[in-house]
Amino acid sequence: MPSGIDLPILCYHHVESSGVEPGPVAIPIDLFKRHLDVLVRGGFATITLSHLVDVLDGNGVLPRRPVILTFDDGFQSFAENAMPAILARNMTAIVFVLADLLGAVSNWDKSKGHPSREMMGEDCLRHVLKAGMQVGVHGCKHRDLTVCSMDELIEELVRSKQKLEGMFGVGMEHFCYPYGRYSKAILSIVAKAGYRAAAALSTCEPTVTSNRYLLRRIALHGGDTPWRFRVKLMPWFLRHVARREIRRGVWE
Repeated sequence: MPSGIDLPILCYHHVESSGVEPGPVAIPIDLFKRHLDVLVRGGFATITLSHLVDVLDGNGVLPRRPVILTFDDGFQSFAENAMPAILARNMTAIVFVLADLLGAVSNWDKSKGHPSREMMGEDCLRHVLKAGMQVGVHGCKHRDLTVCSMDELIEELVRSKQKLEGMFGVGMEHFCYPYGRYSKAILSIVAKAGYRAAAALSTCEPTVTSNRYLLRRIALHGGDTPWRFRVKLMPWFLRHVARREIRRGVWE
């Protein structure tokens, strides 16, 4: 039997305001709220990544239908649009932020047609933490780690963690790979840096949590109707994704 736990870890990025056409890696707020309502009606309970890792360590238990909400990049829309909807349903989430780009504007994918978006600043993130959300590390500058030099990897994986911990006075326990890209050598650095877990997208692991430094997530976007969203939550879908990615292979 495969080791680990299968549960849906959902990956969002930008939650667009009402009346605005969503661009790449974006979802309209009205559709996002419908996703959350599907979770409520389905009896799902949101948990933190720390809760999941505690269970993997043999401490505590999971609720009957656990789910984890994750948000990459730290866009201002998390605080303005996503978080109020999450809190209104007594849920929680984790947002992965870029240590050197707090309060800046995203531009790393501008050449690919992705619009620039405002990112949360230090004061906003303090409000996010006070509201009960978790904050994780997404590096410093949203670089593809697989093409970074060793010095750049240390900056993205280690200095980013230290900077955010010093800024907010809380441990930054979890990392998220920019672009979902990694290598075996990078995983080793992440573990040595002191992270408890790391979120990926595609992995060759048999279950979602077989490797705590390669937690497989399900990407969500504007085309995920409530019906499609329900499908992505189903245990058979998680197993299907695992089999597909193992056949395809994702290691460099």
